[in-house]
Amino acid sequence: MNLKKIIVALILSVILIVNFISVVYHPQLINTLKSGISSLSVGDNYYYRLRLWYLFAADNDWQTANKIGQSLDPLDTKNYRLAHDPAELKKNLNNLVFKTNKTAQDWLELGRVQYIVGKIDDAKTSFAQAHKLDPVNVDISRLYFELSAN
Repeated sequence: MNLKKIIVALILSVILIVNFISVVYHPQLINTLKSGISSLSVGDNYYYRLRLWYLFAADNDWQTANKIGQSLDPLDTKNYRLAHDPAELKKNLNNLVFKTNKTAQDWLELGRVQYIVGKIDDAKTSFAQAHKLDPVNVDISRLYFELSAN
């Protein structure tokens, strides 16, 4: 009886480990998504292409993501692209830098973009400006004091 429990536990452990490895190991996941793209269902095909786009975008492989994105509805990728695509971040950064009469939210967005592109000192300055304009906002204050401590 105990031997059966041990064997079942061992089999379940192997299944869990194989599933974990397949999720963590990107090439296997990419192959799975690509096989879903060849599905007969148009909806499944689109869904797998969109998931594949997000996978490459999250890995910062924008060249491949852009190739896949040509067959996707731009509205499905717009928000992620605006917040993470280096080309979009650069445009956003330029717009915010040259904007006059910035609000606290503008300074926060400028700091966020600067932080993402690696301009940490500029980001701290932007967050300080946001805090100066809106010192009562708890989120701005917490962010300002956390970055000031570093």
